[in-house]
Amino acid sequence: MRNTLNRPYDTYSHSPPRANARLPKKKRHLIRNLFQLVLLVVAAVFAFKLFIAPSHSKAHSSDTPAVVKPEAIDGTALGSQLNQLINQSSLEVGVSITDLSTNTNYDYGLHSTGYVAASTTKLVSAALYLHDVEQGQASLNDPMGDSTASDELKQMIVVSDNDAWVDFNDYLGHPALLQYAQSLSISDYNPDDNTITADSLALLLTKLYQGKLLNSSHTQLLLSYMSQADYTQYIEAAVPSGVKFYHKAGYLDDRAMDAAIIDNGKHSYVLVIFTKDPSGAYDQDAGQQAFHSITTATLSAFAN
Repeated sequence: MRNTLNRPYDTYSHSPPRANARLPKKKRHLIRNLFQLVLLVVAAVFAFKLFIAPSHSKAHSSDTPAVVKPEAIDGTALGSQLNQLINQSSLEVGVSITDLSTNTNYDYGLHSTGYVAASTTKLVSAALYLHDVEQGQASLNDPMGDSTASDELKQMIVVSDNDAWVDFNDYLGHPALLQYAQSLSISDYNPDDNTITADSLALLLTKLYQGKLLNSSHTQLLLSYMSQADYTQYIEAAVPSGVKFYHKAGYLDDRAMDAAIIDNGKHSYVLVIFTKDPSGAYDQDAGQQAFHSITTATLSAFAN
């Protein structure tokens, strides 16, 4: 007998077909039909991925909340209200507002008049020093006054320390401060007599909040100090809790000014208010009334 133990097909239940064997006609039709069915399935899957699946995914894209742009404010109504408030005040008043979602400016009263700006321009000194840090020309760990630049910067913005301001301005120099302001398209700032317009301070804060002034880390640092800044009796006193608020205020014997960023979660805007008492002695009651009424009007206009 022949040895069949090592034949390769002994593990199967039948022997392999011969090469020239033909399947019955009925089976050949069945295989052909199955093959055509497979081709149809493959084509259907390809068509689904190419045409149906993209539209299906688009339909579900609505599951992700779209970014809702804030409604445009009624500039005519706001202007009418603010002009009336300014005209009713016994003070000289300049107001500059920038809608940060549209970069639209709304200016009223003496908004383009250069005023001795008290401590509000400490923001210019702070921004330039942080800019120099980013350029590798300075460090927050550098000695400054009796401490470090980091500590002095916080003191200058949060508690409006004038000695710290002098230290920074002496270090930076007035020519550098002037050149820096001009590079930001702020042409009416004069560090020699500390004059600036409400419009220019609004531009500075706009660039800061939009990340066009400093890098993210230094932007957040400066904003954190502004959120803690003193002199809350002006704009901040009219802002409800829960609204993001950053500002720098200043005052002299005959004037008070406040430069702020307000963000209610739907709408963010810059509000700068300059007030000056022509009598030479600032009327705090009249001043705070002007700040509060103007702020309340803008809060309402930007509520949505």
